[in-house]
Amino acid sequence: MSKRLTKLQLKEFVNMICEVLEIHPPSISTDMSNFESETMWAQYSVANDKIYVNMDNDPGTVLFAVAHELRHKWQHITDDKRFFDDYKPRSMFDRADEYNLQFAEIDAQAFGVLVMELLYKVEIALNGLSKKTEDIILDYSDTIYAETVKQFVKHDITVWIPKGLL
Repeated sequence: MSKRLTKLQLKEFVNMICEVLEIHPPSISTDMSNFESETMWAQYSVANDKIYVNMDNDPGTVLFAVAHELRHKWQHITDDKRFFDDYKPRSMFDRADEYNLQFAEIDAQAFGVLVMELLYKVEIALNGLSKKTEDIILDYSDTIYAETVKQFVKHDITVWIPKGLL
């Protein structure tokens, strides 16, 4: 039987990543009724300042998805126009690659990858994406690496592994 992330563990993770991003933690919900598809892992609602998350996934997937969504919140706060002026929802694209080549998604994916690498030394497989899209995201993670590490060090965050989770 696989281990599951508890709501308390998720809340601790959210608080830590929000500290790194220097944003106020959003509320968290496990209501997935607004998800566009059954394969969605998480979704950030600007209107409700809430992350909706599928807790049925393995802990690594949940943490990656929530870090990704927290980065979207950060994007809205820091430069909404830059990240979202030309943004389109997933339903507007035939392929995941097209959707994930939007700047907001590249940045959020790259941040999620870095969080998992920095905290857990885990390389995230960007499943379902072409090698080209994956390379663009990973190249962008190199671009934001120094600033992300600086924020982790600034807030004295070097590791966070809930007992018995990963």
